[in-house]
Amino acid sequence: HEIVELSKELGCAPQAGFLNAVLRDYVREKDMTHKLLNDLRYEDPPQGWSHPEDLCARWRERWGDDRLFDLLKWNNTPPPTYARINTLRAEPKDIEAMWWNEGVEARPAPLTWENIPAYQLESHPSLESLESFRDGKFYVQDPSTIGPVIELDPQPGETILDLCAAPGGKTTLIAQLMNNQGKVLAADISPDRLKQVEENCVRLGVTCVESLVADETLNAKLADLSIDRILIDAPCSNTGVIRRRVDARWRAGEKEIAELREIQLQL
Repeated sequence: HEIVELSKELGCAPQAGFLNAVLRDYVREKDMTHKLLNDLRYEDPPQGWSHPEDLCARWRERWGDDRLFDLLKWNNTPPPTYARINTLRAEPKDIEAMWWNEGVEARPAPLTWENIPAYQLESHPSLESLESFRDGKFYVQDPSTIGPVIELDPQPGETILDLCAAPGGKTTLIAQLMNNQGKVLAADISPDRLKQVEENCVRLGVTCVESLVADETLNAKLADLSIDRILIDAPCSNTGVIRRRVDARWRAGEKEIAELREIQLQL
């Protein structure tokens, strides 16, 4: 239905009936079409797994066919949802009780740290509908993005610079580990995305964050400050997180990767 409607919006109304027929036939003949798709995945992996040819070629050269197929399959698998408990506002036992009443099924995340409780959400209603979410008692965050903050090891009373802060997952976790004591300077090139950081801080009860636009005046703003630690989550190709950022596969060309290298070094 969505593809047919989209075709009309894109000026392909005369072809809408043909598209509808093809897709309905696909549903009717799903056993045969699934076999055709599986054959295509091995005969022509970029087409079969919907990945760019140059990206597949790079991975095949680096790891061989078996690992290439594993990675392509992994990238096309829906990722789980993880929730990091905001200990500024709740303890795990309190959240577990709330989730029970809200219809959330969860289990401890497979990758956790002692002072940062996190859960994998097995099933749940819309997150925005949950009182526990609206009250800022947890933040949706993959455990892999918690690791850099662990390495940063922020301490209460310090001044921390988060140079690429939006949307604020690492920023608010830094503040959480500092127990809101000290200062976190959240910088980002996009003022609109900085608003996301500020909104998340309000929801999570984070009070030690100051947002800064990362423009040509940033160095002057930081010149007189004594900064204890800096976290740089530099812009990257996102080819390691295609499972979560499905469109990243189509933006990770050689030209973009080269440009990103320069940006990373500048940061």
